[in-house]
Amino acid sequence: MTVSNSVHVIIAGNLASETIINLNGGVLVDQLGGNLAYTCAAYHLWCTGDGLISRVDEDYPQEYIEKFLPLGSDISGIHRTPQKLDLRAFYSIINEEKIDSQDPVHFFSKLKMPLPKSLLGYSGLPYPEIDSRNKSSPLTFRPEDVPDSYLDASFAYLGDLDYLSLNFLPPHLRNRSVRHILLKPSRGTLNPSFWYEFPTLVRGSTVVICTQKSILNLFLGRTDNLWDIAQTIASCGVDHVIITCGAQGQLLYNRVQKKRWQIPAYPVSVVDPIHASDAFAGGFLAGYRLHYDALMATIYGNVSASLKIQGSGPFYPLGALPDLVQSRLDLVRAKVIEC
Repeated sequence: MTVSNSVHVIIAGNLASETIINLNGGVLVDQLGGNLAYTCAAYHLWCTGDGLISRVDEDYPQEYIEKFLPLGSDISGIHRTPQKLDLRAFYSIINEEKIDSQDPVHFFSKLKMPLPKSLLGYSGLPYPEIDSRNKSSPLTFRPEDVPDSYLDASFAYLGDLDYLSLNFLPPHLRNRSVRHILLKPSRGTLNPSFWYEFPTLVRGSTVVICTQKSILNLFLGRTDNLWDIAQTIASCGVDHVIITCGAQGQLLYNRVQKKRWQIPAYPVSVVDPIHASDAFAGGFLAGYRLHYDALMATIYGNVSASLKIQGSGPFYPLGALPDLVQSRLDLVRAKVIEC
């Protein structure tokens, strides 16, 4: 199912230039990446009508940005900043659970391949362990980053944005026509030091999506019970809370109905789990837009994540045949467990 190409959905996130060594031994060097790319592509399994927001520097390849045009995405919200940014990302997948993002020299040496010139001087992913409360970065998103043409959208997904971005954007969007705000807070915000700020940050959101690892970090020393965590987040004024749990699937908690569901992951052979939670978010966003039902949307996200982890790159899921996508939706739906 597709919809019109005007902007009905805002998708905000980060872009990168990624090098990936996957579990099949495949090596992808200097490819379009970043969470925004994976969320956008997964959304396009079912929907169109999206406007993208991101920040890159003057050296970021224009051809990467233009890869979104065949999908029908509006890219007028992708802004270039004059400040130099390190948007490189390296991932070597050791197994389904372990990924190295620090040492490309070691892994290219093991493969007896020369280190790509683009990774000279690379020292790790360019994302902070703790976001700043009061100092914006070149990757902080501000209200003026949202094109006026986007402000008639009904939905906005803000993925892996820093603490200040999540303070600036939701009030601005709510003051316009955006009725449904979906958040996936950054790792730097899901830090125990933000415990007291977190409730205000997520209050009024339609959906909050977190990975199991990141949300356990926020709740470090308080509880490791995921249902208690989901209920606590929902009590901040969030309608639906989703915790993605890798190979175990997802947990969904509905605040109004006080219902909870476990959605088992669709079983596949994993080739590349990079950005699986972002692909989940794109599928969820499409499903929620189509059905206004968080459980059905979680099933969509489950399927888009299952397609993503079978290959590398943001657009890999888009090669799936419609019958395959539908069969997975049907199978996952049949395995949902109400807890």
